[in-house]
Amino acid sequence: MKPDNIKCSKCLGSGLVSNPATIGRRLKKLRIAAGLSLTAVKTALRVSHGYVSLMESGKATITTARVRQYRDAIAKLSKSK
Repeated sequence: MKPDNIKCSKCLGSGLVSNPATIGRRLKKLRIAAGLSLTAVKTALRVSHGYVSLMESGKATITTARVRQYRDAIAKLSKSK
């Protein structure tokens, strides 16, 4: 799965993704496919380990901006491997 496969087109008017569980699963698949640890992603995003875990499990509120940040972090980290 390539980082560009995560699209932010479905959101509520507030910029929140409409289905955080689906997006979270896609984010996790993307991270794993890139061979990256949760720690690497949390460091790149400057958030807690717990928040990334909650995002990936669909239990956190996720904004479209955060999805883009996650996607961009994966792409950047993948290139540096």
